[in-house]
Amino acid sequence: MKVYFSDGTYKEGYATLLKNGRYIASSETLYSNGLYPKMILAKMQDSSAKELICIASLRLEAMDRDQGLSLLKTADFRDDYCHKREESYYHARIYAKYAQTFHSNPYTNQKTPNSDLYYPALNEGNSFSIQITDISVAELLKSKKFLSLDSSFKKGSVLWGGRPYFSEVGEFMGMASSTLENHESLVIIPKEKIVQFLSALKNQNIFPNIP
Repeated sequence: MKVYFSDGTYKEGYATLLKNGRYIASSETLYSNGLYPKMILAKMQDSSAKELICIASLRLEAMDRDQGLSLLKTADFRDDYCHKREESYYHARIYAKYAQTFHSNPYTNQKTPNSDLYYPALNEGNSFSIQITDISVAELLKSKKFLSLDSSFKKGSVLWGGRPYFSEVGEFMGMASSTLENHESLVIIPKEKIVQFLSALKNQNIFPNIP
């Protein structure tokens, strides 16, 4: 996604599609020098096309900089060139196909801890390729709050905020972000913490339908 601010600056980062047209993202991407987003555009890669294409405009719904998390909601749909349009069959299909479901039991696959962590990376062709880390899911599960990453990882990556991490079977495991307390450090926020964040929003009638 690309996030524009009123001072003319912008940031880019990842967001993970949830049910009900919501997205989970890093709070770092959605905040800049005391400013909140003026406009947020989301792009996706579908199986029918290799390159990322514009899909929707988003609005910020909730943010917790202490936890490094933010929740966004689809404001309207966009065509390939980011012009506003009505929701199409194509939009409905990819929203249904790619939305992640977060269960109250955060780890559902018994084989998951033996897996390494995988993540998407944007290549020169403006499409995603799958990369593998040297971090296991078991290491992430052992971390009580966040799993810190080496500082060189952040410096060597243009896009890291909100980057999702998956097990080898495609189960969402966590997301890269930075927190208010450790702003210069990059961490992976485990899915369990994201579920707790969404559950708190559900109790405030902001985010519905957590199974």
